[in-house]
Amino acid sequence: MEKIYKYPQSMVQQGITTKQELQQRLQDIFEQVEHQESALIEIYKLFFPNWEDIKQVGGFPDIGREMWKFICAQFIEFDSQHHPNVFKGGLWISHGFFSSEELAPWGVSMENCNIIYA
Repeated sequence: MEKIYKYPQSMVQQGITTKQELQQRLQDIFEQVEHQESALIEIYKLFFPNWEDIKQVGGFPDIGREMWKFICAQFIEFDSQHHPNVFKGGLWISHGFFSSEELAPWGVSMENCNIIYA
């Protein structure tokens, strides 16, 4: 199984240590929610498991291009089924994470995030 490069310890503690585990967790999110905003929040919770204690996140996590495309495709498919009159994937494009060519395809970096706790 492929290990994910620069993986946040918070995700390892959730049992996610491979690309396949992360893909499955992301797919599960889209199967369990009824609205795109809920999907986005659940993705943030996946990357920030102490989400309820956070007042504000300044900046966005950087993720590898392949992961960004995978999540965007999930939003496009979800929007096609649940929100046919919106710009498909638009919420992810405007409020999702940044894509980085400098990271491994499924890499994660929190270096550009400034977290303010409540």
